[in-house]
Amino acid sequence: MTTGNKELDKKLDLLMDKLKGIVKMSSENKLYPVVLTGKGPHFYYSINAKAFVEVPAVSELYIMPEKGMKDGKLYVFSPWKWNSGVILLIPQEKLAIIGDN
Repeated sequence: MTTGNKELDKKLDLLMDKLKGIVKMSSENKLYPVVLTGKGPHFYYSINAKAFVEVPAVSELYIMPEKGMKDGKLYVFSPWKWNSGVILLIPQEKLAIIGDN
């Protein structure tokens, strides 16, 4: 598709190339939304606090696939309280992927 203006077409092509790069980066750094399985209190290790913290069952959680696993536990990000952000180590069997919205 062209506009008929060579200079504008060139700028649009450059812009589209930049957008393609941004989309590629965002798909590579994707966080997968998950929920905790089971009932009752959940206590998991917080990388930030270097201690175990209570994680409410209804927490907003995201698997960080680029981090991989450590001792059978996944790195999970949560915006936490007041959007301060926390990274937790949670066993894979305690997580259920809910998919994208």
